[in-house]
Amino acid sequence: MKNRKIYDDVLTQYNKEQHTEISMEEDLLGPFTPCIDLEEQTITLNPHIETIFTLFNMGTVNRTDGSNAIHHFLLYHLAMGKNLYAKAEELLHLLQADLRSFKATVSDNKLPLTDIFMECQTIFLLMHEASHIFYHHHPDILADNSKAMKDYLQWLRSELDTDRPLLVRLMHG
Repeated sequence: MKNRKIYDDVLTQYNKEQHTEISMEEDLLGPFTPCIDLEEQTITLNPHIETIFTLFNMGTVNRTDGSNAIHHFLLYHLAMGKNLYAKAEELLHLLQADLRSFKATVSDNKLPLTDIFMECQTIFLLMHEASHIFYHHHPDILADNSKAMKDYLQWLRSELDTDRPLLVRLMHG
């Protein structure tokens, strides 16, 4: 992964603060969605998730449709995994055309943003998966946090149901 050291540092800090022993593994041939092992406390990520986030971010930052690039990227890897090399080559050419199209619309000053966004999205994904492991090992905290969140949402709902919604009161306050 491009930013592996950053992700390891984030997990190290998380483990220190939460008293866990969660680790991250990479699997280039694994699914594009994260896999967790609750008992071994491991999160397995396919490094290609960074590419998917980057393609999405390039499309978002430049207000273009990046879905074709993402689809061609995913289908290319699927075809390679199934030894459909002719189809994979066709998809690779389509992906290259998508990337040329992106390059024509991407301003150089926005490219660093796509990397920053990708890093934040991957860290968010990592922390989300770490929370599953944490709550598996601390069901009492899960129950307390769930109750606190439910109470907060009920309070928020009651604030929104008033004559002057919370947002309006905050803006005028």
